[in-house]
Formats: sequence, C-alpha cells, structure tokens
Amino acid sequence: MPNCINITDPRDPRLSDYFDLSDPATRQQEFTGRRPWFICEGEIIVRSLLESNYPVRSLLCTPGKAQAFSQALSLRSADTPVYVLPRPLVEGVTGFDFHRGVLASGARPEVTTDDLARILSQSRAVILLEEISNFDNLGSVFRNAACLAGPGVAVLLTPGCCDPFYRKAIRVSMGHVFRTPHAQVSSVAAALPLLRAAGFTTLAFTPAHSAVDLEHVVLHPPSPGRLAFLFGNEGAGLTPQAMESADIKVRIPMAPGTDSINIATSCAIALYRLCPVGSA
Repeated sequence: MPNCINITDPRDPRLSDYFDLSDPATRQQEFTGRRPWFICEGEIIVRSLLESNYPVRSLLCTPGKAQAFSQALSLRSADTPVYVLPRPLVEGVTGFDFHRGVLASGARPEVTTDDLARILSQSRAVILLEEISNFDNLGSVFRNAACLAGPGVAVLLTPGCCDPFYRKAIRVSMGHVFRTPHAQVSSVAAALPLLRAAGFTTLAFTPAHSAVDLEHVVLHPPSPGRLAFLFGNEGAGLTPQAMESADIKVRIPMAPGTDSINIATSCAIALYRLCPVGSA
C-alpha cells in the first residue's frame, strides 16, 4: 500500500516542491532547469514517471487518486510519500486551479560525459536541437522521436533550449521525455566532432533552396548511415556556424509563398522519412 500522509495545511513544508507553481519566478526556474527536482501533472504523465527509472521524491494527490495509484506505486519504494489533500486545499499549495488530481515530484538526473558517450554509442539516430525555447516544440520533438522512430533515438540540447523537464514540456511530450535518452551539450560546434567520431552523418535542416531536397536524401542515404538531425530555433533557425559545419544541408519542399514550417513538424517528417520505426 502507498505511504499515504493526510495533510490539512496547504503550506505544510513537506509540500515545498509544489509551492506556488504559477509564480513567474518559479516558472522561470522550472523553464531553465535551475531546480534539483521537476514536477509532473496528470494521471498519464505521473504513471509514466512511476514506470521509468527516474527517482520519485513524492506524490501529491486528492483522496480519490491515492488509491487509484496503488498498483503503480508498488513499483517504487514503500517510503515514497504520497501527500493527500482535499482538492479545495491544493490550490493553496500550487497557486492554480487543480483539476488533474495528481502531481509528482521527480529528482533531476545529472548526465556526465560518460553518459553522453553511452547515449551516442547506443543510438541509431540523434536529434540535435539548437536554442529551441518553445516548450510546445520541444515536448513535441520528444513525442515525435518516441512515436515515429521508436527505441534507439536520442535528443541532444544546447544551452538556450527549454528544459525538457519543464512541467509543460513534459506534458506535451506525453511523458516520452522519461523514455527518450537525452543530454545537454555545450554547443553544436562541440557536439559535431563527438557525433562524427561515433559514426553519425549530420543533416542540417533549412528552408534554403540551395539545400538538398529531403527525398533525395531518402533515395540516396548517406554513409555512414547513422544520422544526426540538426534543428535551429523558431525564429532564426540554425546558426551560420552550425549550418556550415553540418555534412549535408536538407530542405523539406513547401508550397510557393511559404518559407518555413514548425520545428516539431519538420522533425516529424524527417524522422518518418529517414528513420522510421523498425529501421536498422
């Protein structure tokens, strides 16, 4: 049975991980990954966390949800606290109207240089994101990677990207951030030699007409066959240094009068055409 702890004071210090989540300063800390923990909200996302290898600090539930999570919590230590509050009190903890019934706090992992080397050695494809600050796009990239390419695809992020453990990015990813290997690199320039040494061909995606059409790459796959997809931010795209350093510049053909498509959409198309589920 879960370690349920009934709480009646919304400012109980044991709930401090969940305090004032709607406060702008708190949200900025979450967005930039400056807290040693992250917050998940909603039944599907919390179950994904519980089924993952990530440490769980605690759960915050309304009374009806605590029992519903008994089986999922059996995967965890019996000491994992489950704080139970009536729904009307939870808003006093979080600062917003609480209607999903459950929150969880997870411990942020530290990724070392050895972890990065392991991720690259075990991946058949890598998505390298440069300064992707939109949490919808970033969360969707993780969901795309899991759904369209499956196991063996990793994500690398440069500084300036939204933290993948930002609460809203986790929600958009539908919890796939817990299933998709990922790590931060200091820059694209620093990552490219590591990718090449691990046997990856780097593809920089751009709307420039001078780039090679995606279908040409599909018909004439590069060698080595392990691919790294480079995507730039929502406004300026990839930096000139990243663009020039890539092995191949690739464009997705678009209708006349349009000049770009959403980063997450571009990633989905690229994965579907070049790295589909079940491919070697």
